[in-house]
Amino acid sequence: MSLPNSTFQVGVVLDLDSLVGRIGLSCLTMSRSDFYSVHSNYTTRLVLNVTDSKGQIIDAAASVDLFRSFYPDAALTLLKDVEVDAIIGPQKSGHTNFVIGLGDRAHVPIISFSATSPLHPQTPYFVRTALRDDAQVGAIASLVRDFGWSQIVIIYEDSDYGNGIVPYLSNAFQDVNVRVSYRSIIPLSATDEFLLQELYKMKTMQTRVFVVHISSSIASRLFPKAKEAGMMNEGYAWIVTSGLMDLLYSMDSHVVDTMQGVLGVKPLIPRSRKLRSFANRWKQKFLKDNPSIFQAELSLVGLWAYDTLWALAMAAERVKFTEPNSSQNTSAINSLNLFTPAMSQTGPKLLKELSEITFQGLSGTFSLVNGQVEPSSFQILNVVGSGEREVGTWTPSGGISSKGNINVTNSSKKSLKGIIWPGESTVVPRGWEVPASGKKLIIGVPAESGFTEYLKVERDPQTNASKVSGYYIDVFNSVMAALPFAVTPVYVPFEKPDGSSAGSYDDLAYQVFLKVNYILSALRGIGELVRSEVTWGEILRQRRFDSRVGQIFTEILWRSDLRKYDAVVGDITITANRSKYVDFTLPFAEGGVNSIVPVTYDDPNDNWIFLKPLTKELWSTAIALFVLTGVALWILEHRFNNAFRGPPSQNAGMIFYFPFMSLVFAQSE
Repeated sequence: MSLPNSTFQVGVVLDLDSLVGRIGLSCLTMSRSDFYSVHSNYTTRLVLNVTDSKGQIIDAAASVDLFRSFYPDAALTLLKDVEVDAIIGPQKSGHTNFVIGLGDRAHVPIISFSATSPLHPQTPYFVRTALRDDAQVGAIASLVRDFGWSQIVIIYEDSDYGNGIVPYLSNAFQDVNVRVSYRSIIPLSATDEFLLQELYKMKTMQTRVFVVHISSSIASRLFPKAKEAGMMNEGYAWIVTSGLMDLLYSMDSHVVDTMQGVLGVKPLIPRSRKLRSFANRWKQKFLKDNPSIFQAELSLVGLWAYDTLWALAMAAERVKFTEPNSSQNTSAINSLNLFTPAMSQTGPKLLKELSEITFQGLSGTFSLVNGQVEPSSFQILNVVGSGEREVGTWTPSGGISSKGNINVTNSSKKSLKGIIWPGESTVVPRGWEVPASGKKLIIGVPAESGFTEYLKVERDPQTNASKVSGYYIDVFNSVMAALPFAVTPVYVPFEKPDGSSAGSYDDLAYQVFLKVNYILSALRGIGELVRSEVTWGEILRQRRFDSRVGQIFTEILWRSDLRKYDAVVGDITITANRSKYVDFTLPFAEGGVNSIVPVTYDDPNDNWIFLKPLTKELWSTAIALFVLTGVALWILEHRFNNAFRGPPSQNAGMIFYFPFMSLVFAQSE
């Protein structure tokens, strides 16, 4: 067996106090061992130089003294002292930007299998072997769209990891016509009291669909508080992102119990015999090396770490030899160039070979495109019992399909079978509810209407409450019920205390304008007060209005005793004067007076149908005129014309003959 004649120094920067860091390191070491046991004839070897970041974030803009306190554990130590040829890590998204800058200066590849935030700049020497967080937004948006939900709430932590996905989620929801009704930002230092207050705030809203993108440490406190607030009951829907779903097994059992019915997405990993064998070996080794951990499962980050080192070992074998770094003028090293390490000669070659490697790894096909792995399909998982259950898959080309049928296109929510929702419900939540403290839509109606079939206002003699009914009300209620969000209309008659009308239809329509005008006046009054007495900075810091601000707002808003409505429903004619103050809907019924006439049909076989166009009276008049014309002709002609003489029957015939014959022949006699 030939011995290796070239070694490649590889730096590893991980937070070894975290579970992800321990899993990543164990998978890296096992991958190195497995690779060289399979390729024992290779002449190169990777040497891992492990550095514990201890969860610290190194700021490139920090002072020199502060940097020196971190220097023993910093990535810069690996570049300056060890002169590594590549760095795997750092683990967290917040650490990555600083190390990326060092890698670009030193021409050393920075390879991360766990920093998934899209906010990281894609520089030439930064290689991401993990899927970016924005790769999953299509799957989440498809879930929301296919279940028919029209609005959602995004809950995310205030960090690089949490903030990175939000713009992509917002765009994905906009593409499927879903509105983000609220964004809940959870600070990393959030207390249980803050979480509970934020949950109660969201509970008062109409939206009942929540998309959660937070770390497992915050999730382990958020979901128990959500259950305490009654937000893990029937009617609610929760969707968690890949990072949290991948670490579900690491949470305490009581936390998982509070997450029953939660949906989640996770990259689809092809099952293989090699994967099952490695998972068993890894679990035994990991529990042996970490006796304080009683239960562990191989995570997706661990698979990415395994494939990362395997690919790096293949690239090192192709490069074959390491070259010394270019020398630096040590006299130039001062407070301004402490962050400028020596330039690597091997790094560019290693990066080139790494970008051309393709193989079938534990996590699937390993292939880099522009320094990143290509997006893959996603599993749709449902938290049931003590773990997760696959209920479907999502592919970029085919969308959502049920489990085991990944070729189905144009799928809908019917494709996902057997989902258990929060509250152990099997009914798909409709996505919104009318909150107990929700605002009402005040609708003004005429107290006296011309047609009671269209609008009728009645007063209960016992409770003195008004009851509004009629065709217009039925139409308006149907429109409100068809909306994809909750709107509760309250019908208020435009009347005086004695029940009589409070004004004309012009006055009723003007009430809508008054409400808008008074709100604008209140805002202008607040602006005057803020400019004179209170600064916006004070309001934002206190997160509440000053008492004087609230007082003037209330005084301006309610200084009139006239009723003010959000809208008006009734038989109100659209006029030019009213259009100056309010907007009208398109008329759904034609105006004017109409009559209904029964339609009768004639028998086409009737021989006397030619008589139908004229009435009997008109026919009688015409016949009488013919007879009168004939008599006049006989009187004038019988003394001189022999044709008009003879017996009475001949004379009678001539009287009827000549008038009818005159219709056809011109009389020349």
